[in-house]
Amino acid sequence: MGYIKKISDDKWTLVAEAGKDPATGKRKRVRRTFYGGKRAAEKELLKLEGAIMDETLQEPSGMSVKAYLNWWLEQHSAAAKLAAKTVQSYRELIDLYLIPSLGALPLEQLHSMHIQSYVTDMNKRGLSPRTVTYSMVVLRLALKHAVNRWKLIKESPAEYIETPGNGEPRQCALSAEKMFNFLDYCYKHAGRDYPLFYAAFYTGMRRGELLGLHWNDVDMKNANCKVKWTMSRIKKEGIVFKPAPKTRAGFRTVELPSTVVTLLQKIRREQNEIKIFMGEDYYQERDLVFCQENGRPLDPDGASRRFHALAVNFGVPELRFHDTRHTHATLMLNAKIDLRIVQKRLGHQKPSTTLDIYGDHIERQLQREAADKFEQHNEPKNQAGSNGHTMGTF
Repeated sequence: MGYIKKISDDKWTLVAEAGKDPATGKRKRVRRTFYGGKRAAEKELLKLEGAIMDETLQEPSGMSVKAYLNWWLEQHSAAAKLAAKTVQSYRELIDLYLIPSLGALPLEQLHSMHIQSYVTDMNKRGLSPRTVTYSMVVLRLALKHAVNRWKLIKESPAEYIETPGNGEPRQCALSAEKMFNFLDYCYKHAGRDYPLFYAAFYTGMRRGELLGLHWNDVDMKNANCKVKWTMSRIKKEGIVFKPAPKTRAGFRTVELPSTVVTLLQKIRREQNEIKIFMGEDYYQERDLVFCQENGRPLDPDGASRRFHALAVNFGVPELRFHDTRHTHATLMLNAKIDLRIVQKRLGHQKPSTTLDIYGDHIERQLQREAADKFEQHNEPKNQAGSNGHTMGTF
């Protein structure tokens, strides 16, 4: 029969009988270190004994949570070809929050109680719900791979952890009227940023795709542009251009509305005039569409800050730069444009990705249509229906 032995507060040694060693004939015991309360340790011992009986016991990896998370990020970022900005955000969440709180624990001894305590502590420290939730997204993914890919642990202890409800990614899509009014406001107050913000609303392109757009990828005559580059700011590297949008589907041709073409023609004329005036001082290495007055790249975070400041002053403080994309997609869906067309315009890899993001909106639209059709097909011929009921107050 197995037993538990207290080492210190919330630290125990679990000892389970595992029969006899066939080589020596001596009794064989399995020992594990466990962090948590006594009752939880007793339950863990029962699970350990059950695994021995079922012959499903996995040998401990000997790897700490810290070592595993560092190894996992290196492997996953290479295999999944994650964008540098994504790797940077994962690294910050791991280094700033996950490792300081959970890194010292052995991976095979990481328990759901430890993770729930981590979430509670992060909330008490005043971290935003969004940060806490995203750190849990990273941890869940890493532990899922530890179970399914590397077989380091039998099950993930992060699956049923409660996280702050409002930490999920939020979307803010403007109505057509509000978008027009906001763009009017931007025309008066955004200065040189106005064409960038207008193009964002009218193309649905990502911020990095717009800021990485080169003039040789714009076809004014046929009113389209090819998305070949994405630009971002990476910590310790600065502004980085990569010839790879978020997914393979990101390499696409975006048809441009006539108003966007008119704006681009105006930008091109102004840039040509500035080039003549500045001569060699004008930065032409990239020949960017949306750039500083001297041709150098715009800072993406600065563009987002200026956009949000305008949104706050306009009266929609929840609006982010990325919500120009959500607005574009939502207005297309409102216009009953086919889902596959919306998917391809946004550069999503699959229609399911578009559904994951905008499924609630599509469902509400279908529900509204169903309600309208029901009412149209079941209206009484006159005020008193065929069965004599009236539409009076209930």
